[in-house]
Amino acid sequence: MPLPTIIIKLSLCVFLAGATLASYAQDGPPSSTSNTGIGKKSKSSQGKQRKKKIRYILKKDTQKTLYGNPCVVEITQEKGFEYLVQLKGQPGYESEMQRAFHNFGVNFALLFRNGPFWKSGIRKKIAACRQKSGDYVGP
Repeated sequence: MPLPTIIIKLSLCVFLAGATLASYAQDGPPSSTSNTGIGKKSKSSQGKQRKKKIRYILKKDTQKTLYGNPCVVEITQEKGFEYLVQLKGQPGYESEMQRAFHNFGVNFALLFRNGPFWKSGIRKKIAACRQKSGDYVGP
């Protein structure tokens, strides 16, 4: 046999043996998965609960936000954001441009998190909260 063929076959065997050992090292040896201890939780229920990061959408006024309504706060936190009212001249207020850039970044992140039509869904749920809490004025 020519030398290049032997080298190819030998390197293929080494690669396959290394891949097999690597998968064995990651999984470990087969073990019992039953949980017979009293009062112990299974490993799947011990997983870390990932806390949602709440982002803030800055508003000039409280119009259409139902600021302080518990129903709306629950809905917005579920979607990963909250409305924060920042008046002109208030500490922490820098400029309208700064607020616009901040809100653009938050809305862009929420677009990936909640889907492209998340705002219309929130508006509908806020309208339902408004009607449920008696804040609705209309025909």
